[in-house]
Amino acid sequence: MRPQHPNQKQGFNAASVYSVHDIDSVNVFNGNLTVSVPLGPEFPLADGFSYRLRLHSNGNFWESEVEDDAMVTDPEAKGLRDVASTVVGCDSSDGYTVAHPHRRANVGLGWIVTLGRLYPWQSSLVGGWTYESPDGADHRFYDSIRPGTAGAAGAMYTRDGSYLRLTVNETIGRATLEFPDGTYHTFAEGDSAEAPWLPIEFAHRRSTHKLTISYPTTTQWVLTDSHGRSHEVNLAPLTWEGGKRLLVTSVKLMAFTPEGAQQRWATYSLAYEQHSGLPRPPWHEPCLVAWPNKVTIQKLKSVTFPAGGGEGTFQYGFAYDTGAMQSPGVLSKATLPTGGSVSWEWRTWQKPTLSAADGSEYLAESWGVWKRRLSRPGQATHDAEWKYEGYVDGDYDDETSQSSRELHTEVVDPYNRTTLHFFVASPLDGTTDGVA
Repeated sequence: MRPQHPNQKQGFNAASVYSVHDIDSVNVFNGNLTVSVPLGPEFPLADGFSYRLRLHSNGNFWESEVEDDAMVTDPEAKGLRDVASTVVGCDSSDGYTVAHPHRRANVGLGWIVTLGRLYPWQSSLVGGWTYESPDGADHRFYDSIRPGTAGAAGAMYTRDGSYLRLTVNETIGRATLEFPDGTYHTFAEGDSAEAPWLPIEFAHRRSTHKLTISYPTTTQWVLTDSHGRSHEVNLAPLTWEGGKRLLVTSVKLMAFTPEGAQQRWATYSLAYEQHSGLPRPPWHEPCLVAWPNKVTIQKLKSVTFPAGGGEGTFQYGFAYDTGAMQSPGVLSKATLPTGGSVSWEWRTWQKPTLSAADGSEYLAESWGVWKRRLSRPGQATHDAEWKYEGYVDGDYDDETSQSSRELHTEVVDPYNRTTLHFFVASPLDGTTDGVA
């Protein structure tokens, strides 16, 4: 699988522009929706050095991969099930395009909660050593900061404006990821060649304090910091695409406790709803028995957390558009603890790309936010609306030359004020993902 295409970039990227709101933001280049829900407070370790857990949702979660008969019938290939091969009448000459529902999700469809994951070059989910930040964005590593320049021996660098540096020792199964602010994270290799490397320590060049992460079982993470605080993340295996997927079910944080009192805990509970028969996108080819047209997944239904002072609870609730044609299951509504809500309406966004078959240029479609609406508690109609419209300038067809094109996105706010964002996109510019 190739790195995230700019048409479907997730999380925060330094080269992108965003329409930022309270818990959500919209990427105005590709319409991707990112929602962030904090799980507890930020825990400081030293001046300018802290950690925090957050839930992150991204709209572009359907992943494509070309599968063939051997990848299905060989039980050693990618761990897939050994099943009957193809549906009668399908052409296997060039493989089959399969739509997978968010293979990195650990909080239901479209959602993750992590402290960052490092994907090795062997992983089929990325195209080389790649750091997935907690918001779901991929940061690919190269031998040098810029093409044509020399890097330090044994080090790799990102080229997306994040300025991350990675050193890997595959012999001992450890990697060090350095950030521009002096923070560095240590990762340990996974339990297989393709598995992500997980963080085991956060530290800072100018501090002796640190955060240690351990994994005593496959269903629990334990976070312990140098100030004596300890927290737990608990997971459980739930039904997912014909198998089981470990999903986070609760987060237990050490809370403030008065001197002499029994230790208090703040527990965040995550509830799921199983959805059987979620349709895959229309570009999925249902030619392999292992990957039928419909799939069973888990949807994050709610997050319940303690109120201030430890009395009562608050809750976030979530709803999904399972009938969205291009991206079934996208997040359509978030009900806030106040009772108000944010809702999103989706539509097709188009951007230029190159055909993998013959190298021709065409307009690829992705699913992005069209309207964002705010509503007060108990109100059926909305109080405020934002509208996002993306355009490719000029006539466009497969006969045109492969050159840069001007794109623009029009954002209209609730006061009917319009902001225009301009981009230059070329499907041939691989060093900058074709976006300027």
